[in-house]
Amino acid sequence: MAFGTFDLTSTTSDSRYPAAGTVGGQRVTLRLMDASDGDGILAFARALPEHDLLFLRRDITQAEQVETWVRRIEAGVTTSLLVLDQDDSIAGYATVDGSD
Repeated sequence: MAFGTFDLTSTTSDSRYPAAGTVGGQRVTLRLMDASDGDGILAFARALPEHDLLFLRRDITQAEQVETWVRRIEAGVTTSLLVLDQDDSIAGYATVDGSD
Protein backbone atom coordinates (compact mmCIF):
# COMPACT_ATOMS: atom_id res chain seq x y z
CA MET A 1 0.00 0.00 0.00
CA ALA A 2 1.67 3.17 -1.18
CA PHE A 3 0.51 6.57 -0.12
CA GLY A 4 1.30 9.68 -2.05
CA THR A 5 2.42 12.67 -0.08
CA PHE A 6 0.60 13.14 3.21
CA ASP A 7 1.84 15.91 5.47
CA LEU A 8 0.58 14.76 8.85
CA THR A 9 3.32 16.43 10.89
CA SER A 10 1.51 19.69 11.60
CA THR A 11 0.51 20.39 15.19
CA THR A 12 -3.10 21.28 14.37
CA SER A 13 -5.61 19.03 12.65
CA ASP A 14 -6.93 21.95 10.58
CA SER A 15 -3.65 22.19 8.71
CA ARG A 16 -3.18 18.42 8.34
CA TYR A 17 -6.53 17.60 6.78
CA PRO A 18 -7.75 17.15 4.19
CA ALA A 19 -4.79 15.20 2.85
CA ALA A 20 -4.68 13.47 -0.54
CA GLY A 21 -2.72 10.46 -1.69
CA THR A 22 -2.98 7.17 -3.53
CA VAL A 23 -3.71 3.65 -2.36
CA GLY A 24 -3.34 0.83 -4.87
CA GLY A 25 -3.19 3.40 -7.65
CA GLN A 26 -6.48 5.00 -6.59
CA ARG A 27 -6.76 8.59 -5.36
CA VAL A 28 -7.99 8.91 -1.78
CA THR A 29 -8.58 11.81 0.56
CA LEU A 30 -8.26 11.75 4.35
CA ARG A 31 -10.33 14.24 6.29
CA LEU A 32 -11.94 14.66 9.67
CA MET A 33 -15.55 13.51 10.03
CA ASP A 34 -18.18 16.10 10.90
CA ALA A 35 -21.95 16.31 11.32
CA SER A 36 -22.54 16.48 7.57
CA ASP A 37 -21.18 12.94 7.14
CA GLY A 38 -24.03 11.08 8.87
CA ASP A 39 -25.79 9.99 5.68
CA GLY A 40 -22.50 8.98 4.06
CA ILE A 41 -21.56 6.83 7.07
CA LEU A 42 -24.97 5.14 6.95
CA ALA A 43 -24.58 4.40 3.22
CA PHE A 44 -21.05 3.08 3.79
CA ALA A 45 -22.07 0.87 6.72
CA ARG A 46 -25.18 -0.48 5.05
CA ALA A 47 -23.11 -1.55 2.03
CA LEU A 48 -20.70 -3.60 4.17
CA PRO A 49 -21.06 -7.37 4.50
CA GLU A 50 -22.61 -8.37 7.82
CA HIS A 51 -19.41 -10.07 9.02
CA ASP A 52 -17.57 -6.74 8.71
CA LEU A 53 -19.98 -5.21 11.22
CA LEU A 54 -19.73 -7.93 13.89
CA PHE A 55 -16.99 -6.42 16.03
CA LEU A 56 -17.91 -2.74 15.90
CA ARG A 57 -18.76 -1.11 19.23
CA ARG A 58 -21.95 0.37 17.85
CA ASP A 59 -24.31 -0.59 15.05
CA ILE A 60 -23.47 2.12 12.54
CA THR A 61 -26.17 0.87 10.18
CA GLN A 62 -28.66 2.54 12.56
CA ALA A 63 -29.24 6.30 12.24
CA GLU A 64 -29.55 6.76 16.02
CA GLN A 65 -26.11 5.26 16.58
CA VAL A 66 -24.55 7.48 13.92
CA GLU A 67 -26.26 10.52 15.49
CA THR A 68 -24.72 9.58 18.85
CA TRP A 69 -21.32 9.25 17.15
CA VAL A 70 -21.69 12.71 15.58
CA ARG A 71 -22.70 14.26 18.93
CA ARG A 72 -19.55 12.79 20.49
CA ILE A 73 -17.45 14.33 17.70
CA GLU A 74 -19.13 17.70 18.22
CA ALA A 75 -18.50 17.43 21.98
CA GLY A 76 -14.80 16.80 21.35
CA VAL A 77 -14.87 13.34 22.94
CA THR A 78 -14.38 11.43 19.69
CA THR A 79 -12.16 12.10 16.68
CA SER A 80 -12.89 10.26 13.45
CA LEU A 81 -10.86 10.30 10.25
CA LEU A 82 -12.58 9.38 6.98
CA VAL A 83 -11.06 7.87 3.86
CA LEU A 84 -12.85 9.11 0.74
CA ASP A 85 -12.47 7.40 -2.62
CA GLN A 86 -12.05 9.21 -5.92
CA ASP A 87 -15.84 9.71 -6.09
CA ASP A 88 -15.75 11.33 -2.62
CA SER A 89 -17.69 8.40 -1.16
CA ILE A 90 -16.65 7.09 2.25
CA ALA A 91 -14.37 4.08 1.80
CA GLY A 92 -13.28 3.68 5.42
CA TYR A 93 -12.76 5.38 8.74
CA ALA A 94 -10.73 5.33 11.93
CA THR A 95 -11.92 6.57 15.31
CA VAL A 96 -10.32 7.43 18.62
CA ASP A 97 -12.81 7.77 21.46
CA GLY A 98 -11.43 9.50 24.52
CA SER A 99 -13.84 8.01 27.02
CA ASP A 100 -13.93 4.32 26.11
